[in-house]
Amino acid sequence: MNKVKKLGKTILQQRSELESLFLDALQTVKRQIVYDHLQYRNDDLNVHENRLVHSHHGQRDSTAMRAFNEVNTNGIFHDLEDVAKW
Repeated sequence: MNKVKKLGKTILQQRSELESLFLDALQTVKRQIVYDHLQYRNDDLNVHENRLVHSHHGQRDSTAMRAFNEVNTNGIFHDLEDVAKW
């Protein structure tokens, strides 16, 4: 009976180690997603501001410019397709 208890304790300990590993990995992925979204937003804002400056100085045609909104309903891939069209 003691061997079964020890085996059960060992299995439970290994299971909790595996669960903590998966939870740590999930938290890492979540943080990376948030960082990527912030980085994309900052890059998008910088590109927009550069286009405005160049358009203002007459170095770029302003017809291909779109407004920069706080909430962007387009996905990253949709924006990249739009950039490729320009």
